[in-house]
This record gives sequence, C-alpha cells and structure tokens, in this order.
Amino acid sequence: MCHCLDLLFEDSGCLEWVKPILDNDVKVVVFVTMKHSVFALFRKHSTKDLGKRAQTRFVYMFIMLSNLLDERVYSGLRSLMVSQEYTRKRVARIKQAQDVSSLILSAFFWRQARGIVKICAPILKVLGLVDREGATMGLIYELTNRMIESISSIENIDLPRLEEVKNLCIQRWSMLHSSLHAETFMVHPIWKSKSPQLDPKVHAGWIDLIERYTCGDMKKQGVLIGEMDMYKSMEGLFARPIAKDESTMYNVVKWWETFGGSVPNL
Repeated sequence: MCHCLDLLFEDSGCLEWVKPILDNDVKVVVFVTMKHSVFALFRKHSTKDLGKRAQTRFVYMFIMLSNLLDERVYSGLRSLMVSQEYTRKRVARIKQAQDVSSLILSAFFWRQARGIVKICAPILKVLGLVDREGATMGLIYELTNRMIESISSIENIDLPRLEEVKNLCIQRWSMLHSSLHAETFMVHPIWKSKSPQLDPKVHAGWIDLIERYTCGDMKKQGVLIGEMDMYKSMEGLFARPIAKDESTMYNVVKWWETFGGSVPNL
C-alpha cells in the first residue's frame, strides 16, 4: 500500500499545475540549504529548519512543500529575503538568488503551494497510518474510501483539480485492490459496527477469496462461511464484553489470538 501511495504522489506530482510548484519548492530549499552563509542567516530568522531534499520516495517532495508552509519557515524565509544582512551579500545578486527571492515574495507561489498541500493532506494521513508497524491491511479498504471522500469535500479548491486527484486515487486503488483487502476489512473488529459485509463489493471479494483459498471445496467453504457468521453475530468468545471494548481492537492480531479460538479456520 505504501508503494501504491508513493506512486499516487508521483502521479500527482506530474500534473501540470503541481509540477511547477514542486520544482520551485526544490529551488528554494536547495538554494537556502546549499549556500552555507545563506543557511546560517536563515537560521537566525527561523526556529525551524527547512526540510532536506530526498532522492527516494516521491512523497517527500510533498512533505518538503508542507514544511515550507510551516509559519516559522514561511516567515523566516520572507524576512530573510528582505533583511539588509542578506541583500548586501554578494550571493544575493546572482540570478539563482534573484529567482528564489521572487518565488519567496510571490503571493501566487504560496497560494498554489497551500492548495496542493491541502489536497494531498488526506493521502499523507493514510500513508502515516498504513506505514506504521503492525497488521494494517484491514485498515486499507476503509481508509482509502475516506481518503477519496475527504479529497472530494475540500473547499476553496478548483473542482477540476480535485477531480483530477480523485481520479488518480481511484485508478491506483483499482490497481492495488484485491479480495484480500475486502476480507481483512470484514474481519477487522474496529470496523465491525459498520457492517462491512453489507457492502456488495466487500461481500463479493470475501466470496472470491474463499473460493480461491479452498480451491472450490464446497465443504471447506461452508465451514468458513459458518465461522464468519459466528464472527458477524458475535457468538462464543466474541460475545464477551472485553471483546467488544474498542480499546482492545487496535491490535488486531492480539485480538484474534485472544477471541478467535472458536473459529480456527477463519
């Protein structure tokens, strides 16, 4: 899933209204951090460092842009560009410096950057959740749906741009999605109250999975369906109050080890 999201960031970064802003972001960061005298002076104006350019994972380009919008960095860069200590430096008169100064003092650049970060925030949120240690596959189905809904509901952004990013999300999800995502969504206790089995696509994914897993063995399929019914009805150990306590559900592996003994095949 992390690789899929990184590809999604790469897709987004190639959009004609995104790429120039990311390129300009890199220009600002490279100039300030690679010119040691400029970087030292920047640190006098900001209590937060600039993010460093990363050569791997396209997502870091967006994280770097988000960091640039931090009020401490934003204010530090703008005050740096107009400070006498900087403008008197020889380096401030080279073309690269003048280009960077124009960007930093440009309202258009910052407005576009804020819009891009706003659109990508839901994707970054999902990446942070699925990139952590532990069993996260059961989170992917629901979180992806929420991510797409969040992007669709963003305000003060041109609708065509939102549609472009939303369509990229759907395309990448279509490439990644498998029946295993549907099954792990169904058996993750944190989503139990959402009755995921009522979603036709989720239920079809579950049936597809057990058909492949059992190689068409009807008896085994019947056993798995019966055990799934026990889980959905919260029978046996699933009926215990502690099994229904949401605080126990976040560690899904431990939850199933503790309460799943009556459904060993599931």
